[in-house]
Amino acid sequence: MVQETVLSVAKKMPEFVYDPARCSFKGWLMHVTRLRIMDQLRRRQPAFQQMAASDRDSRQTPTVERLADPAGSQADQDAAWDEEWERNLVDAAMERVKLRVKAEHYQIFHLSAVKGLKTGEVARMLQINIGQVYLIRHRFAKEVKREVERLKEKPL
Repeated sequence: MVQETVLSVAKKMPEFVYDPARCSFKGWLMHVTRLRIMDQLRRRQPAFQQMAASDRDSRQTPTVERLADPAGSQADQDAAWDEEWERNLVDAAMERVKLRVKAEHYQIFHLSAVKGLKTGEVARMLQINIGQVYLIRHRFAKEVKREVERLKEKPL
């Protein structure tokens, strides 16, 4: 399904015109993804119906009825989409900032903020002052926030 979505987006990109008054790129991408999910569910429906019919003879609940609704509620889908979008936005921002800072500074930030190691532990591992860990982590995080804002204003 992911491949189908990527292919669909790739085919539509030449004719895609970004118009913020009409919708955001994120909204358009979410719409295309939803269509691919619905197509996939429609294709699978006959198989689910056959399984349900064969399960009726048994004493247990049919398999189909024991499966969670793959579509979920619209609010759940929207929340998951927004969460994933933000996570990818932060990852892209971190990669961009990583290219502009010293490798040691990125390592400090990664160990303390991403991996969640304690500040003292990072300082001991890298044989630096605890204050440096705090300062570098603060500066790096500030740069990532700025980059996220840039990406929100002007996507790639």
